[in-house]
Amino acid sequence: MKEHKRAPIVRRASAELGAALMDWSRQYDLSSVEYLQCLNAQSASCLKFMLRRERHPDDPDTPADQE
Repeated sequence: MKEHKRAPIVRRASAELGAALMDWSRQYDLSSVEYLQCLNAQSASCLKFMLRRERHPDDPDTPADQE
């Protein structure tokens, strides 16, 4: 099986992001719950706008649950 050309790039980016996030978490002395809460909020925001663009490609400012 041949590996996709993007796979090593994504692995490296993931490792670097993980290291940066751990440094950031230590910098702010976040508990595990606080750390995960921050990550969850950012993920939720990204997903919200991705869904809006999917459902309303011509008007991504329209909430996803509206017609």
